[in-house]
This record gives sequence, structure tokens and C-alpha cells, in this order.
Amino acid sequence: MIRQDAGNKTSLWYYNILLEGYAKSGNKILTETLFYHIISEGKRPNSKTFTHLLQLYARLGDAKAASEVLNFMKENKFELTGSHYMVLMQICVKSNHVKQLFQIFDLLKFMSTKSQPTAKMYGLMISACAKTGEVEKALDLYNEMISRPVRPLKPTPAVLNALVYACSRKREFHSHSWRFLLLSREMGFPIDRNTMNSMLHICSMAGDLTYARGIIIQMCADSSSSPDHKSYQHLMRAYSQGKKTEYNAGPSTSVTPEISRIIHSSFLPAISTVSPDNETVPPFIPKSTLTTTDEILNESQAVMKFLYRHHQDNINIYVVNTYLQVASNLRRYKEFRLRFAECTAPILALDKLQVIDCAYSTPLLNISSLPIGASPSTHPALFRSVHDAMRNKHEFKVLRNSVTYEIALEAAYRSRDHYFATAVWNEREKWKRYSAEYQENGVNRVQNDLKATKIYINTLAKAQQFVRALSVLKATTSLPWTHDDLSIFYLKAKQTDNDWLLGHIDEALAESMKMSKANAITVIC
Repeated sequence: MIRQDAGNKTSLWYYNILLEGYAKSGNKILTETLFYHIISEGKRPNSKTFTHLLQLYARLGDAKAASEVLNFMKENKFELTGSHYMVLMQICVKSNHVKQLFQIFDLLKFMSTKSQPTAKMYGLMISACAKTGEVEKALDLYNEMISRPVRPLKPTPAVLNALVYACSRKREFHSHSWRFLLLSREMGFPIDRNTMNSMLHICSMAGDLTYARGIIIQMCADSSSSPDHKSYQHLMRAYSQGKKTEYNAGPSTSVTPEISRIIHSSFLPAISTVSPDNETVPPFIPKSTLTTTDEILNESQAVMKFLYRHHQDNINIYVVNTYLQVASNLRRYKEFRLRFAECTAPILALDKLQVIDCAYSTPLLNISSLPIGASPSTHPALFRSVHDAMRNKHEFKVLRNSVTYEIALEAAYRSRDHYFATAVWNEREKWKRYSAEYQENGVNRVQNDLKATKIYINTLAKAQQFVRALSVLKATTSLPWTHDDLSIFYLKAKQTDNDWLLGHIDEALAESMKMSKANAITVIC
């Protein structure tokens, strides 16, 4: 039943309830229509009315509409409350108006003792600083918040979580992230998934595999913060960085031994044997620190099997690419080839690409025993079919992207396998024609092509496949080549006293520089 006032009109109280519902649903038309209906009935909106209207624009990130509401309030002598300022700040964050955000915040600080910013506002400001990379300013805001002379504030879960994220953005502040995380735990605050992922990001950058594994177990203990695809991507990146010693948070985090011991004793759980049927916790090797390359490779493979078996929703191209990077970075080429075949596939049917799947088109090689220039037909004992060696027949595979091909080319380069490099290169060239990702990525496309082509040419040069390398270079003079990009090709040509090859490399480089200069002039014009 609609609540009515003495004048037999719908009450403002009821209108505000409707307005709140429309605003939360993001329905701009209904919200604005109802607001103007309130005005047309001769009712004077109150503080809540404007709060709901501003919350709509905060949800939509519509700074212009919010500004019009402010002007309306000023013209009709409505007083702005703390709730109004909070919503305005949220709008500034969402619309990336950082300068206006700080203006509102400073206005509240100096307006009066009653208008001092709340802890929620400080949390919003710290989050904004994190997004812009201003970590020092975020720390200054925190110190100001807890030590200001007028009504100092205590840390809240939102503030500490924002500080963890902010400090995770720069290596030199990683130790602060750990301190804020430990403070949050000491104060009994819940630690959300985003905060845990920030800590995993720190571990992945520093190669702190011991800590990364412990954080994953912590996350598995609480369903509200259980690991997601970002968590496993960070874990795989930590595997790819190699191994670290116990009680060490990595050289880039600057965590003291004392803090490290506190982390181990109060935050990181013991790693015990996990049943293969456990659907919650990954099957980590039951020891605190992995000490060999084989342990790292075996555990990363076990984690990926765990995801395929129990959490396929956490498998995407980002997780798989970092999984491939583990084997590539640890120089286990056969392992890389198997992972590449077991977990990835071309974006289109092979008959449309008109190439053989590069995962299977060349056999596994014992590269270290293969003479330079040797072919599979002359050394059949050194080769083995990838199909025969595969261990896993996964239900689905992720579709390769630009990064996948780049990782594969790097693995081929490290192992001097120009056969596999050529197969990857040919498939990538076909992929470029059909991939929406490639067509839409205009900003990074040239740099990605340059990097991939550079790796391929260097692989060919190391294998003394000079004719093919020169052919690829001449076909890609539209890329902005430099002398540094071709240093390995130059070196190999000089080592063989091949003046003809050196001359052609110089010609191709000159043509590339000429085209780059012409393109730069066109852009300016």
C-alpha cells in the first residue's frame, strides 16, 4: 500500500525508497523521471533524495550529470552532507578525475572540524593513489589518518586492504604490504581475495615460491577468498622464477629476517600431504621449500592437473601461458613442448589455417646432441613424436594468443630448435589473419611483431639458417628494426666471414629505417 501524507499525495519517504531502488539498478531513465516527478508535485527533496540521485551517477561514472545535480543544490540552497561528498568522490575515482578528487578531499579537511574525512574516504583516496602509482602519497594519507590532531581514525579492513594493494605496485614498498597484511591479521580483520592476490603478485615478481604456496593454502581455507584464475596465474609465475631459500621473501621485497619469521609463524600454514581427490587444496609437495628444478616442475604440473580435474573455471590463457613459462624459464624444453601440446590449440580449424598444428608438426629433439644443420631424416634416433610422449588428454585446450607464440619462440630459441621455431612462426602468420585480438590491438601490434620476428631470426641465425633468416628480415622491413635488434644475426654472419650476407642485412636495415622515417613524417602531417 502506497504511503500518503495529509495532502493525499505520495510521501517523500516512499519516493526515496523507489528512488534508491532505481538508482541501485542503474536505471537512469526511471531515476531521473521519478526525481522530476517529485519536483513537479511541489515536494522539496531532502538529503537522501540527492544521495540516491548522486549514487546513480556514481554507478554510471557520469561526472557531468553529477555536476548538474550540485548546481541544482546550490541554486536551491541545499546543504551538502558527508554522504554527498562521499558519492562525489566515488564519481571522481570512477571517471578518473583525480585532481577533482583531491580538491573535494582537501575541502573537507579544511572546511571545519565537523567535516573531517571519514575512514571510508581515506580508504577511497588510498585506492586512488594505488591506481595512479602514487604509493608515497598513499602512505602519507594513512599516517595522516591515524595521527591527525582532530579525531584521529583507526585502520579499517578497507583501508588496510587498499594499502596492501598500493604497496604491491612498486618493488621498493613490498615490505610495507607484508606489514599491513600482518597488522590486518593481528586486528582480526577479514582479508579478501583481492588483497591475497596482491600478495601473490608480490611473490610472483620476487620468485617467493615458499610464500606463494602458503598464501594459496590460506586462501583455500576460506571459501570467500578461495583462489581464482589470477591467484593461479601468480602462483605459476612464482614457479617460473625458480626457487628461493627458506625464510627469505626475495631480494626485491626487502623483508627482514625477523619479519620473515613472523610471516612463517603467524601467517603461513604448514604444507602437508594432500589427497589427489581433495577438491579444495592443490596437491603441493609436503615440504615448506622446493629445492630442485624437478620439484618445481612436478608440482606445477600437479597443480595444473588439479585445476583441470576440479576447477576448470580457473583455467584461461593467462594461467596456461605462465604454466608454459615455468618449463621454458627452467630450460626444460621437452617439458615445455609437452605442456604446449597438452594445453593449447590454434584459434581455428587446421584446414582453415592451412598449416599443421605447430605443437605436433615437428618432433621432440635432443638438441644438445644434434649437429648444426642436421635434419630429422639424417638423425632419426634423436627425434620422438610429441603425440607418443603426451601424458595428458585434457578435455579442453585454451586458444593460443600472441603471448603464447612468443613464449614458444623463446623456448625454441633457447634450445636452438629452428624446426619448431619455423612451425610456430608459420602458424603465427596465419593466426594474424584471423585473430580479432591481433586486428584490434593496434597500439602493441607492431612491437609484438617486432619481438616475435626478432626471436625467430635470432633462432635461425644461431642454427646458421642464414638464407631463411635473411628472407624473413627482407619480408619485414616495415618493422622498425635497429642495429641492436639484429646484433646476433650480425655476429653470426661475421663469424662465418660472410660479406655477402652482411651487405644484405645492412640493405634491409637501411630500408626499414627509411620506411620508419617516412611513417613518422606521415603521422606528423
